[in-house]
Amino acid sequence: DFQAALAEATQAVALCRETGEALELGIALRILGEAYRANHQPQAAVTAFAESVTVLGEDYPQELARTQAKMGLDE
Repeated sequence: DFQAALAEATQAVALCRETGEALELGIALRILGEAYRANHQPQAAVTAFAESVTVLGEDYPQELARTQAKMGLDE
């Protein structure tokens, strides 16, 4: 259920923002982007993926690479 996935991912992003967990926030944003993309909301997906890239930056290269792969930047 895409709506449930969006709700869960949105809740995860909010919790990570609240707690200040950068790594988890970057991952949650990537998952949110995937949920938006699966729900045919490409602009929202791009926004979530872009924020994930910004949050992960150079501090978390492995997770950054995963986000970039989901964005299609590794092709």
